[in-house]
Amino acid sequence: MTNTARRISIILTAALLALAPASAQDNEVSNEVRVVTHPHPIYPAVAALSGMEGRCLTKFRLLDYGETIIVDGVICSAPIFCLPSRNALQGAEFQVIDVEGTLTPGARDAIFYPFRFAQGDDMREIPDEELVECEFPDSGDTTS
Repeated sequence: MTNTARRISIILTAALLALAPASAQDNEVSNEVRVVTHPHPIYPAVAALSGMEGRCLTKFRLLDYGETIIVDGVICSAPIFCLPSRNALQGAEFQVIDVEGTLTPGARDAIFYPFRFAQGDDMREIPDEELVECEFPDSGDTTS
C-alpha cells in the first residue's frame, strides 16, 4: 500500500445501525441483518486532492433475504460524497435473518449505514445538522 493510499483512506464506521427492533407503525418484529461484505466507497479524487473530508448516512431496505437492496435516502456533509456512498451499497452483501413473529420474511426496512471519508485518523466531527439530503438524477436506487 502506498503512502498516499494509506493517507487517503475511507473510514467506515464498523456498526450497522438500525431502528428499534419493532416498527412503531404496526408493532411488527423486525428481522435481523448480518453484514456479509461491508460496503467500500471510493474516495472522490477531487475531494482527496483538495483535502476534503466528510461523512454520509445511507438509509436502505433489504428484500429477498438480502439479494435486493433498495436505497431510500442518502444524507451527506458535502454533495461530492453522495454518489460514492450510494454506489458503495452495490458491492456490499447483507443477509436477512428471519426472527420469530415477523410478518415480512426475508425483508428488513429502515437500515442505516454510515460512511466517513477521512485522510487520516483524526477527522473533525460533523454535526448531524450539517448533513443535507442527496439528490440523484437517475432512479438507480435498487441493486441486486
